[in-house]
Amino acid sequence: MSAVLDTVKSLRQSAKSARDAAVLDRDPLALEVARSLLQRAISLLTPLIPMRGAEWTRTNRDHAERLYQCLGSLGGTWRDSAEFEGDDEKRRAHWDRSIACYDDGYTIESGTHDDYPDFEFADSYNLLQRLVVRVLREPRCLGDGSKDLGKGLNVPEELAGAERLISHQLEGPRKDDAWAMADLAMLRILSGQSRESAWQKFAESNRSSQAYEANHRAFTALVASVARNDPPPDWLPPAKDTVIWLAERLKTLYGIEV
Repeated sequence: MSAVLDTVKSLRQSAKSARDAAVLDRDPLALEVARSLLQRAISLLTPLIPMRGAEWTRTNRDHAERLYQCLGSLGGTWRDSAEFEGDDEKRRAHWDRSIACYDDGYTIESGTHDDYPDFEFADSYNLLQRLVVRVLREPRCLGDGSKDLGKGLNVPEELAGAERLISHQLEGPRKDDAWAMADLAMLRILSGQSRESAWQKFAESNRSSQAYEANHRAFTALVASVARNDPPPDWLPPAKDTVIWLAERLKTLYGIEV
């Protein structure tokens, strides 16, 4: 591992600790600390990515992978800020910043960045979150398909495309990947499927407690984010059912109370 990757690893771990503390205490200042750490990591990684058309090495690929992960984490801090915010206009601004970070991370993750090579990553982190935050920002974008409501995207079409891509990944490079299965389940919940149908593939195997816990937190936050929406989105009942089901599985399989 390069010296830069070592430094970035440390910065990401510190940022995660700050973000976890911020969520626990609803502390916006801790989120600012996390953002500062992630922005430092991004500034270290960005100059190390070769330009499109240039030859690249495994180390270059590792740098690019960490870069899109850091951009995604930065997007997560702005999403957290939106969840803390009581003012509608400020909340929307936080979601916009979150979307910008996830979109930037997605271009690297998907190999569609104008300046960087396609490193052929098989991942769905930014792919999923860029859509989830758009739904949180404007729930109507799911039914309308308007690019104005979807902040530049036809969200129903993008959800369908993301579902196809992750399904393809699960047949190949991400076979039996619990995180890919969970991402697929979230896409299916947002598309209106029942909890039983959406989580069937994930539930077929006894996955790690970490995957269950992470997704319980994610869906709990998702449900809380739209608690004030009137009318509530169509996907809210299966999302609530998912929170209950994941909690039950954690208790039954691992003895973990959440």
